[in-house]
Amino acid sequence: MQNVSGLSQLKLRVSYGEAGNESVLSGNTLQLYSAGYPFLIGSTEYNGVAVSQVANPNLKWETVQAFNVGLDFAFWQYRVRGSLDFFVKTARDLLDFNPLPVNNPVGRVADNVGSTRSRGFELALHTDNLTGSRFRWNTDLTLSYYKSYWVERNPQVPLPPYVGEHDPLDVIYGWETAGIIRSEADRPDHMPDANLGNLIFVDQNGDGVLDAQDVVILGNTTPRWQLGLNNTISIGNFDLNVFVYGYLGFKRYNNFAPNADAISQLTTPMNTTIYAREIWSTDRPDGTRPGVAANPYATNNPTGNTDFDLHDASFLRLKSITLGYTIPRRWLGGVASTVQRARLFVDLQNLGVLTDYPGFDPEYTEPNPYPKYTTVTVGVELGF
Repeated sequence: MQNVSGLSQLKLRVSYGEAGNESVLSGNTLQLYSAGYPFLIGSTEYNGVAVSQVANPNLKWETVQAFNVGLDFAFWQYRVRGSLDFFVKTARDLLDFNPLPVNNPVGRVADNVGSTRSRGFELALHTDNLTGSRFRWNTDLTLSYYKSYWVERNPQVPLPPYVGEHDPLDVIYGWETAGIIRSEADRPDHMPDANLGNLIFVDQNGDGVLDAQDVVILGNTTPRWQLGLNNTISIGNFDLNVFVYGYLGFKRYNNFAPNADAISQLTTPMNTTIYAREIWSTDRPDGTRPGVAANPYATNNPTGNTDFDLHDASFLRLKSITLGYTIPRRWLGGVASTVQRARLFVDLQNLGVLTDYPGFDPEYTEPNPYPKYTTVTVGVELGF
């Protein structure tokens, strides 16, 4: 392929491997006995020994099978170069504990309980955009996609009717909502006892009953896409580095939303956010948040989740900007023989985030997190 215009490198890689994992279940193939079980013979108490672990001689190590196909490439004398990898990872004979009948002296036994699989790709790209003697600019881009799902479930664990045999590992199950009951005309036929201000839950199968049959997949908690973009620019003795990263394709609940039930308790009121001003009431019929009256149908939801306050949490974050200046050696005077390099720099971290997520921060799951702080660092780098 030496005559292919612009092509500097093209390399195909294929790999396969297996790795074993004993996890935390090492030694669970054995039946163990422990002291500390007293019993009576007549009126005398004796220290007894009883089974404390049930043996499973068929227990295997968990095994991860990894298959990867990759392509390394370069064009135009390596000014554009990178790699593209597709991978499949299968974890089989997953290790966990299975429950035993209640009449057994030990309540559980270690077992191999199923299999999961992950699929995805990773792209790494480097480009030398400008390569002049005084002006240089290069870019590094990383992009990856990742999804994990069940291949085989534990046959001893019954699945709820809304859980699919091969569903992704990180899905959010729950009820869909269709707004707020603001008037009698808004009350749906399948929610005759609902209060004004309650959320409207969607009757997915149209049977007039809200139950487990109406649970659907609302989203996933793990980002499907991850992105990183790094740019480095040099002009003479000045250098500038800008790094941006992002997570895309996942959902989070608004961890900054008020608890309407807590607000309504006059004896123990709680601090809340300005979202409380949006709670529906007869004095605020245009409120965008449900009222304080309890929803009599909420307890029928086996997951406890709804799509209300569940938002797309995709974001791009400006992680860092660093500006530096390398001092010419002729300016160093008498120390030039000792100091080989001197560079002044200013580094700024966590400058901002671009997202539609209305909560505190799309990277946080806790309701009251310590915020990411912006830092400014001024320093000198010396090389001897």
